[in-house]
Amino acid sequence: MDKASVESPGFYYAAPDCVHDYPDILKIILQKLEKAGSWAKNNNKDSAKLLSKLYKVDLGTMEIVEESGGDRKVLPVTDEVLIGLQNMAAICEIRTLSNSENRKS
Repeated sequence: MDKASVESPGFYYAAPDCVHDYPDILKIILQKLEKAGSWAKNNNKDSAKLLSKLYKVDLGTMEIVEESGGDRKVLPVTDEVLIGLQNMAAICEIRTLSNSENRKS
């Protein structure tokens, strides 16, 4: 798995009651997300066309994004993922502090 996917993951949330009451449906949803992610990775040009229209982003830019994209897998939240998120938060905090110091000057 590439490091960017671990360090900047997307998340899907479900209410605990939904997880408890409908585990089979949630499993199907996660399988469909996995299948869509696999298709997008293996068909990055077609994926770029779809996403370019959806997000109203220049096709060339979206092709670069899609070609350099990492794995699109549905994975559990692990310590590795949490550490990556904490590192991102620390970087954002440093940038925010740096920007606020520059504004004071």
